[in-house]
Amino acid sequence: MRRSPRPRNLHGPYAPWTRKVDNKTVTRLLTPEEAAEYRPLFESAKRLGRLLADLQQLTMEMVDAPSSPPRRRSRADRV
Repeated sequence: MRRSPRPRNLHGPYAPWTRKVDNKTVTRLLTPEEAAEYRPLFESAKRLGRLLADLQQLTMEMVDAPSSPPRRRSRADRV
């Protein structure tokens, strides 16, 4: 029986970096040095994601809010 080149049970901790490439999930394990170097970038990406989610929520609330009837323009507005 041949042994696998990789051990069956890896011993962590690991820093996985997961993203979508061509609509497929790609995961790469980062070295501790890479994880430390990229941590500020990942934190910024998380913050950006939260801000985008907030913006989307606000947009949905505006779109779903009952709209008031259009204001009738006065003669002074028409000139």
